[in-house]
Formats: sequence, C-alpha cells, structure tokens
Amino acid sequence: MYSLGEVYGLEDESGSDCVICLTEEKAFMLLPCRHLCVCKACFRHIDKCPVCRSAFDNYLQVDPAPPPPPPLPPAAAAAASTAASAVSKGAHQGQLHVAPLQPIRVLPAAGGTVLPV
Repeated sequence: MYSLGEVYGLEDESGSDCVICLTEEKAFMLLPCRHLCVCKACFRHIDKCPVCRSAFDNYLQVDPAPPPPPPLPPAAAAAASTAASAVSKGAHQGQLHVAPLQPIRVLPAAGGTVLPV
C-alpha cells in the first residue's frame, strides 16, 4: 500500500531532487496526475510526466520553503519568549492567532487553462 505522499511525489525531504537530473530541487507539480517531480530546467524539456508517463495540460510551480531564520541572541530570545507567553494567554481569552500561509503560483501550460485543484 502506498501513502498519498508517495503517490504524488511528496514522500519526504530526502526525496526533494528532480527525478530526471537528480541534482536540482523539484519545482513543478504536473496536472492532472499531481506528481511533484521535476525542476525548472528539466520542465522545459518534457511533454509527459516522467513518473507515470501521462500527458499533462497544466502545472503548479512550487516555490521552495524559505530557509529557517537565524537563531536569536539571548536578549532577543528572552523577549520573544515573553511575547509568546502573552500570545498564548490571549489565545485562551478567545483570540485566534494563525501563522501566515506560503503562497504558490499557478501557471497554465501552453494552450491550457488553470483548473481548480
């Protein structure tokens, strides 16, 4: 049995390399098969999904996650801890704090249209 991550090419961080060149980071999810499998350079040279060999008519360009921020100096870390404590107390009083979402760009394939996913 396969997990959904394995089926769509999202298995784990160690598998983030392009399935064609094996050197660059995956950047395109092909539609309708939804395989996240090729980098920007290799994407220009394909007309079928390299995983399942089905034709694709749309794709999603997935930007890599930003690198983690550098560690805070001790004084700033203490201030951040105090602020986090205040936020958690506010959350118990009915306030909801939501982390920002990472945007992705949706680009149509040549001659295709963007389909809702």
